[in-house]
Amino acid sequence: MNGRPRSVAVIGDAGCEVTSSTVGAPQNQDCQKNWPFQPLSMHAASQSRPDLVVHVGDYVYREQPEGADDATPGCDAQGQAADWACLIKDFLRPAEALLAEAPLIFARGNHEDCKAGMVGRGAEWFRYFATVPRNDNKCFTIPQTETEPAQINAGTLHFILFDSSSASDGDQPDKSQAREFAKRFDEVNALAANVRLVLSGHVHLYQMLDFLNSTRPPQLTVGSSGTTLDTPPDDTKVMGQTVDGQTVQHSVSHGMHGYALLRDTGGQWHLTFHESSGQAWPLDCVLSTGPTKEFTCK
Repeated sequence: MNGRPRSVAVIGDAGCEVTSSTVGAPQNQDCQKNWPFQPLSMHAASQSRPDLVVHVGDYVYREQPEGADDATPGCDAQGQAADWACLIKDFLRPAEALLAEAPLIFARGNHEDCKAGMVGRGAEWFRYFATVPRNDNKCFTIPQTETEPAQINAGTLHFILFDSSSASDGDQPDKSQAREFAKRFDEVNALAANVRLVLSGHVHLYQMLDFLNSTRPPQLTVGSSGTTLDTPPDDTKVMGQTVDGQTVQHSVSHGMHGYALLRDTGGQWHLTFHESSGQAWPLDCVLSTGPTKEFTCK
């Protein structure tokens, strides 16, 4: 990509969640009526017209493809959850409009694991989306669980892919895992000493967090682009809380399907959340350009 993208759409956790083998089971998402990823993709492409799209991970959610109410041959039987037809069904076809509109950066989520004997999609991610492709099921033989940080340059806008797909999300940190990730963060620092914003997924909601008078970059979670949603926090109870010694200044959350849009206007990045129809919701937040890394929202 030449120049610099002026608008970046962020999506994540977009597949249709099917965890039971029984069609119509309550825990299964209705893929025909209550899975908004395809219209979201169409509206994001036609209304927001991004120059670049970032997918923060977790592409296929059909753990039991035969239980989906839109099952089709090749993605309709146990054992096919990690097959090509399910990748088409859950991501490539519904994302058609965005794929045609702009280049994509593909991050790796915890659904793209390489654990033998499980329904991991690591083989698919490595084959089609990774910065260093691997064919067949070679991801099951890589020496470490996660890939090393990789730099992607979108013209003069720089991204670092940080693979935290294997990270424990429990309340207490895994000390041995923390040591390994500390090494990865050192690699990130060597690639980019001035990270302005962290993009992530995994949790099925939209949330922007920043910190008061802090040099720590804000975190934007976009896990709300299609799969079953989690309940968002009460932002008023999040703001003012201390997280790892930092005071939360803003928490902007939405418990609806949608995507984030970052727009560069005159050297400042504006952040808005857009529901699947493309409509923007408050707040409009502007990322600072000074030594502190925070948003001003209105």
